[in-house]
Amino acid sequence: MQELVSEIRITLVHEIAHFFGIDDESLNYLRLSGRPSELVKLVEAYSKAQGLWRLPGKEPVFTDSLALDMGTVE
Repeated sequence: MQELVSEIRITLVHEIAHFFGIDDESLNYLRLSGRPSELVKLVEAYSKAQGLWRLPGKEPVFTDSLALDMGTVE
């Protein structure tokens, strides 16, 4: 079961990082929210190995926006 949880975490990290990237602030959040240091190290190593690590000055430029009326969500 623990292996499945780890795989799910890695999948979520990959999906989120694909859009937003992982950086030092991401790791700080994990530490401040009580995540184990082993997980923080795993996230850092994985994101760097997969090319998901965001370097300062390499932030994406978003050219489109999306509006969502939360009152319409069921």
